[in-house]
Amino acid sequence: MAGPSPSCQVPQHNPITGDTTFGDLAQDIVSVDGMTLESFLFSCSPEYLVKGLVNSAKGVLGFGRSKVAFQSQMVNAFDFPRKFTVCLSSSDGFIISGAGISKSLSYTPLMSVDGYYVNVNSIKINGRRLGVGQPIGGVEISSTVPYTVMKSSLYGIFTKAFVTAMNMTVVSPVAPFGVCFPSQATVPEIQLVMQSQLVKWRIQGRNSMVEVSDSVMCLGFVDGGMGMTGSVILGGYQLEDHILEFDLGTGMMGFSSSLLNEGDSCSTLRESL
Repeated sequence: MAGPSPSCQVPQHNPITGDTTFGDLAQDIVSVDGMTLESFLFSCSPEYLVKGLVNSAKGVLGFGRSKVAFQSQMVNAFDFPRKFTVCLSSSDGFIISGAGISKSLSYTPLMSVDGYYVNVNSIKINGRRLGVGQPIGGVEISSTVPYTVMKSSLYGIFTKAFVTAMNMTVVSPVAPFGVCFPSQATVPEIQLVMQSQLVKWRIQGRNSMVEVSDSVMCLGFVDGGMGMTGSVILGGYQLEDHILEFDLGTGMMGFSSSLLNEGDSCSTLRESL
């Protein structure tokens, strides 16, 4: 009598809590937007591993660079272009695999490392460059970190320059933020300058400031300490209502200005797809 089929275990990671374990690799049929993937690979995780995710979440759909990531399997099954588009929202965002959005985008090269990183030459606040003495380097794009995290040495320079540009007295900080202001303040523009002065990621009011009360707003960037490997992780709050197109075929990332500036948003754009 034949024994049980041998299992193949793969590492699992909860990106919110940081918990890790191993789970069995499995295969099933999956249908997405009328398309059926006959041999979709996934892993089964213990219930405790999904703790810390939003209440309705049953697991994590991976869009990393591995061959078993969701978009990789879709590309291989349906001969899609090797790209996916993300539009995050505080309400209803979307992800499209194998396609882009007909919006004007700026493009910057993706760095050839695990994860999604772009090279940032400098940071400007209201057009004035931070005096850090060297390029910022690889900045990670992360949907699992709620707010942009900066290494302490950079965070100190950044917040000092931001307070100067605000030209307003700060109020007591509200955790996890280090710098807060009265909510009626006029907010300066933050620019991440990419491969040239013509390619800039603009972070404006809604994506830079967090309303913590009716009278107080805080700069939505947090101090990551000196133990960070890189200098900056660009967090989910700063990504909201921007179109991000990750083209793994060309090694480029396209990004829009804030849709809110056009009277649009990711949630309303989703309704038109």
